[in-house]
This record gives sequence, C-alpha cells and structure tokens, in this order.
Amino acid sequence: MNRLKNLFGIYVLALTLGGCNDYKPQYLEGKVIKETGTIVKSNDFLFGNETFTFGNIGNKNYNLLVETKDGKYILNVFGGTFGKTLDNLAQEIEIGDSIRVQTNPNGIPCFSSDKSGNVPVDAIKVFKK
Repeated sequence: MNRLKNLFGIYVLALTLGGCNDYKPQYLEGKVIKETGTIVKSNDFLFGNETFTFGNIGNKNYNLLVETKDGKYILNVFGGTFGKTLDNLAQEIEIGDSIRVQTNPNGIPCFSSDKSGNVPVDAIKVFKK
C-alpha cells in the first residue's frame, strides 16, 4: 500500500511539474540605428580592427538603439555566459544591421513599458545588412 501511495505521489508530481511549462519564447526584431557605451570600435592603422574600453575595464557598458515595427527600443546589453562577450558583439554589429532579441529569457520579461531594458548578450542574434 505504501508503495502504491509513493508511486501515485511521484505520478502526480511529474504531471504537475511537466504540465506547467507554458513558456514560449518571444522575440523583438529590428534595425540597429545607434550604438553607445564605453566599448569603442577602432578601424584605424594604430589599433587595427579591435574593440577597447574607456575607463575601468570592469565597468563595460554597451547600449543599442533599435528601430522596430513597434517603435524604438533601448537595449542595455550585459555580459554573456556561453563565450559571446560584449566586445565580440560590439565588433560584430554595425549601424543598419538587423537583430533578433529574445525578450523573455527564462520567462522573465526584459523590457519595461517605456521600451528600455537589460538584455543578455547571448539573447541577441545579428543579421548583417
């Protein structure tokens, strides 16, 4: 009897945890119209094709202004966890490139009602112009 109760409890727990996953990723797509922050790109003879940071290296920030079909969004991009860094992204993106951003990583919305928010660098996919 105890064994039956345990199996029933495990079955109910599995149904409860497995059935509550209504998470659907949402995306924002648009064109980059402005880049700002402490990460600077260089395309000259002195530094080559590099990115570097002004100020304290621990205080990097990188912001994108993106034009979408729903208006302009301000993205404050923060560090990545899977190999992509702010420096890599800054070097990759150019004004006019299209991007796709997951707006609810792990089910948590990134943007406030004023269309600004914090986005992890890993949530951004770049499509060259």
